[in-house]
Amino acid sequence: MRGLCGGWLLKKAAGGSGKRKITSLPQGTQGLNSRTELKECRTELKVCRTELKECRTDLKEWMMVALLVSKEDERNLKVKLDTAEDELDREGQIINFYKTPNIDWARPFHAKLQGDVAIGDGVARHFLSLVIHKLKHGFAIDVGNSCGAMLFEGQSDHLVPSTSNIFMQNDMFIMAGRMIGHAFLHSGPRLTGLSPAVLHVLAGGTPQTATIALEDINDIDVRETIGPLYEVCESNNGNLTTLSVEQRDAINKLAVEMDYSILKETNRCWLLHNLLQDAVFGRIKEQLKQIKQGLKETYVLDLLEARPDAITQVFPSEAEATCSPEVVLDFIQWPQEDDGQEPKKIKEFLMQFISTVSQDKLKQLVNFWVGWEIPMTQMKVEVVDSNNYPRASTCFRTLHLPSHYQTYDDFRQSLEMCLGTSEFGFGLI
Repeated sequence: MRGLCGGWLLKKAAGGSGKRKITSLPQGTQGLNSRTELKECRTELKVCRTELKECRTDLKEWMMVALLVSKEDERNLKVKLDTAEDELDREGQIINFYKTPNIDWARPFHAKLQGDVAIGDGVARHFLSLVIHKLKHGFAIDVGNSCGAMLFEGQSDHLVPSTSNIFMQNDMFIMAGRMIGHAFLHSGPRLTGLSPAVLHVLAGGTPQTATIALEDINDIDVRETIGPLYEVCESNNGNLTTLSVEQRDAINKLAVEMDYSILKETNRCWLLHNLLQDAVFGRIKEQLKQIKQGLKETYVLDLLEARPDAITQVFPSEAEATCSPEVVLDFIQWPQEDDGQEPKKIKEFLMQFISTVSQDKLKQLVNFWVGWEIPMTQMKVEVVDSNNYPRASTCFRTLHLPSHYQTYDDFRQSLEMCLGTSEFGFGLI
């Protein structure tokens, strides 16, 4: 208190025996400056609180890193996939693994392909790549339709969880959350293309505050019904007179089915907001809860709650997950230039292949090379004197290319034949 001075003290108490007299004190010339200093103190206090909050957030991130480090000496989490089984049996092994409760997913991860000689980190990368591929593109298991099991539906960057009750009753979305979190913990592939509105909820937001796009609606009939109203509300000069009688009737019918009032000039934006809410989130709220439960079991939900901006690291968009030729070429360690003309020719063939093939083919190449679709540093190329097909040592990130190819077309055809074997293990064709 001795350090306090100026005009901040306005009243003085005096007296005793349980009585207090309050008298005003004269204000000096420092009163205005003291108020300014008080304001500055309050500002500094706010800054301190903000910094404290950031420190707590950073602490949670460091706690996650420390968690993984603390698990390094624990018993490996092991999974075995039988390459001799058919696709349905292999999928069953994956599903059973991720539906097992009470597993510490931060433990060191070890995967083995039964019937294949491959061992090491490359097998684990291959397994996680296969898991995320199945999660995004669907399982072949029979769920009573001819399309397989698609846990996420819709168009690219607007995927939303399926409304299937069968998946809900079998806790498939808890399994999906575990798959996503497990792959993220071990720096594996990400599930790409989810709707930003869904990501908003997974990051801790509410459906009511999510920005919903028309493309997020999977029901084509509902999307076509809401579409004209969406355009009216998005347009600065739009009004309901631009809607045809048939369009207004369809919107009103949908509104009544969803227990909302019919369309009016005064409620058009309110009605649009609620129709979008019901069309996207009306039947997937429980699915999102299950996904969050799976993410929580893998510690990823704690990260998202502390850092909502990290949601794009866990669930990148399709564009952010693009495997560019420039990145792949930059990560390659090429053979020495003085190794002869054959390695130089094969190097040129591989560079042409990487630079000209489609995005899907390029991802297949990276997957064949290192075990998953994510380019990694120190991707080595070794040109060997052999008449066999190309092969890869994924654990050592090494692509072995035979030197016998005389034309680019022969090289391309041979390499593309090998890329299609990645899903079934590491055997040669």
